[in-house]
Amino acid sequence: MAKLDSTQAMFAISGGITLAIIALVNLTAGKPTPAPVTHKLAPVVVAKAPSTTMLDISAHAKDDSGQPPVWAASATGRIETRTGEHRLSALQPRYIEEVLVKTHDHVKAGDLLVRLDDQDLKAKRVSALAEVQVRLREREEEKVTGLALDRQNAEDRLADAERALFAARLAFDRAFVKRHAGSGSDDAVKTAREAIDAAEKKVKTERAAYDVVAAKEDIPYPTRLDTGLTQARADLSLIETAIEQTRLRAPFEGNVLNVWAKVGEVATPSANAPLILFGDKSKMRVRAELEERDLVKVRVGQKVIVRSDAHPGKDFVGKVTSLGGALGARNIASRGPRRPSDIDVLEVVANLGARPQLLPGMRVDVFFANDETANVD
Repeated sequence: MAKLDSTQAMFAISGGITLAIIALVNLTAGKPTPAPVTHKLAPVVVAKAPSTTMLDISAHAKDDSGQPPVWAASATGRIETRTGEHRLSALQPRYIEEVLVKTHDHVKAGDLLVRLDDQDLKAKRVSALAEVQVRLREREEEKVTGLALDRQNAEDRLADAERALFAARLAFDRAFVKRHAGSGSDDAVKTAREAIDAAEKKVKTERAAYDVVAAKEDIPYPTRLDTGLTQARADLSLIETAIEQTRLRAPFEGNVLNVWAKVGEVATPSANAPLILFGDKSKMRVRAELEERDLVKVRVGQKVIVRSDAHPGKDFVGKVTSLGGALGARNIASRGPRRPSDIDVLEVVANLGARPQLLPGMRVDVFFANDETANVD
């Protein structure tokens, strides 16, 4: 068998490689040449401490120029009425007879909100009034003079003023209920309200006059008949107070924020079972929870900006009015896992402008102005 020369073998191998390259070029002819691949470095992610939030970045970080941050500090807050939210509960366990308001109603101080059942108390009052009249006639049979007479007259005037005040309140309730039912007028309610004011002033005047007489050193001791009448009047006053406690009234002029009372249910005298949520929405404030590291950056009188997801792009301006006296646990739930709940905070209250477009209970972001850089006019 003939053997190939080494030179001929090399030429054969070179020719084969050349033919393979030509064939590969022909196959790829007409196709675009792929762009060169460039390798990019992955962005560097810096781990943040558990307490860092987006608010913290704007309030604590400095920019490349080394300027101080726009905001001195930031915190999570909750909107509330400037008077606070008052949860009005019943003072006696009784059936709810009438609910005279609804959510968003604006009422004045002393207006009737809820009326409870009082039929048994009214019957007791009739009996107590009769007892007072009997004791009064008995006392009149025994005549007194001097300071004893002055004391009796002062007691009588004070008792009459108290009965007049109770009657004025009943008259106001009747006028208020009639107007609620559509058969009364605003003028009648106004007149009844003025009568209550006058009766309250009369009670204060007569009580002061009685205290002056009772404080005299040489005044004689009361007689047995005086004591009997005093006891009867005290029983009557207790019953009238119990009747007044069946009326849930507005503690001041404001708004009904929520109504939980329902006619026919039993009202429970407990703070955990309120009937009405009450406050004054004409003036709002924000209660923020400031972290310990920011305590020295916030002061009374400092301007704040409040931002809410409900009003994107809109800022509400306020001013810090009070700082808490001690640190405590968080009361405002955090948004997501960014902000831990085991950090103690200081409550900061800031008043907002008149009638902001914010509702009580809204959770907001609060930014405390840096006097050097923040433009919060």
